[in-house]
Amino acid sequence: MRNRSQVLFLLGDEKDNLLQKILEKIPKGHLHEPNPFHIDVNFLQCNRHGQTIRSLAQRYNHDRLSGISYISILPVD
Repeated sequence: MRNRSQVLFLLGDEKDNLLQKILEKIPKGHLHEPNPFHIDVNFLQCNRHGQTIRSLAQRYNHDRLSGISYISILPVD
């Protein structure tokens, strides 16, 4: 682990902006609790193509977490 002065040197002119940044919270209205009707409530009201909704529903209802409105997507390099 580098000492504090080395880290500050590496951050350069942006050190104050990076180290003192205050992040805003996500509003509660933007969060959706998991439920079996997640797709109906959150996606059917938009203008997405039917095939997109069907594929999304298949993804939500697959594997061990099916039916609980949770998707685990791992990044692939």
